[in-house]
Amino acid sequence: MTTCCDVAVVGAGLIGASCAYQLASRRQVVLLEQESQPGYHSSGRSAAVLLPAYGGPVACALTAASAGFLNQPPEGFSHSPLTAPRGALVVANAEQLPQLEQWRTSFLAQSSTVVPLGTAAAVQRVPILESSSIAAALLLPDVRDIDAAALLQGYLKSFRADGGTLLLDTAVRGMERRGDWWHLTTSSGELRARTIVNAAGAWADDLAEMAGLRRKGLMPTRRTMVVVDAPAAMDVRAWPLVVDAAETFYFKPDAGRLVVCPADQAPADAQDIQPDEWDVAVAIDRIEAATSLRVRRVAHRWAGLRTFTPDHQPLIGADPDQPDFIWAAGFGGFGVQTSHAAGRCCAAAVLGESVPALFAKAGIHLEQLSPRRLTTADGATAWSA
Repeated sequence: MTTCCDVAVVGAGLIGASCAYQLASRRQVVLLEQESQPGYHSSGRSAAVLLPAYGGPVACALTAASAGFLNQPPEGFSHSPLTAPRGALVVANAEQLPQLEQWRTSFLAQSSTVVPLGTAAAVQRVPILESSSIAAALLLPDVRDIDAAALLQGYLKSFRADGGTLLLDTAVRGMERRGDWWHLTTSSGELRARTIVNAAGAWADDLAEMAGLRRKGLMPTRRTMVVVDAPAAMDVRAWPLVVDAAETFYFKPDAGRLVVCPADQAPADAQDIQPDEWDVAVAIDRIEAATSLRVRRVAHRWAGLRTFTPDHQPLIGADPDQPDFIWAAGFGGFGVQTSHAAGRCCAAAVLGESVPALFAKAGIHLEQLSPRRLTTADGATAWSA
């Protein structure tokens, strides 16, 4: 039996789920996920913070356009708030002061509050910090935690309530364009769709190649997380996210422990990525160098995939060679906080509409997100010309 739909969205992470959610009330949508758990590879392995000035200008604009939804979602979207106050503390040694200034100007450009702190004030907020390694710091009180799991479940619940179909354990094994239809062979059977949305994350280039289209040079990278015990007798729950100005590590509280990241970005194949022991050791070394904490054991470790485009800005829009193949990929480390606006833009690309006026006012236009920007005049990909 063959299933037919208007739009097949491949990939049920936050970007694919957001797009499917925003299309389901207007089109017949099937959302396909190769795993048994939506968001398994990237969306579920993120530190998940709302960091207004993170990423390039396009990512920042998408974050700003998503913030209102994240902070105040529609009634019934989630049983609990999607964000919570966290704050961030950016610390710098003497050599990192120029980079600290870049953080300051970036956050001020996003109309965010920035509070300069001296060494003593920074250590007062996070007592394990080594004062000898801090020349100056910035407190960013607008930074918030995001409940990525609740956000993803909200998208999926609303998607299904609007008549959408979610197919888990459904890998795409073949794809062919015949006339006005895409014919997909999947592990759950045959599927026909008028339009494909490629939200396959690290697998997005592979999906395009399966469809007979050019790869876009997406680069999956590994990002490692390590959970360690907090110092004895210290309540860390109210501590801010701490990041060094050069972005070589960060740590944040999580359920009474600390999640530490060495800010690694090693190239990796699309896979169920696992942490590398070297990166785990680097994470421990960097937090011990910056603080008085001595790690006695690693409570948990994991890795996730962050996928970048060649210009490190996301792809949203129709493929130059096939207008019914819509890209929604390359979100690096900012997919969680941009997911609402990214889904809206992807839905606009599917429907042939302009982005909402509020997005356009913020400087978001489909032209700047389009895969066409990565293509040369002769049709070759820009990085291989």
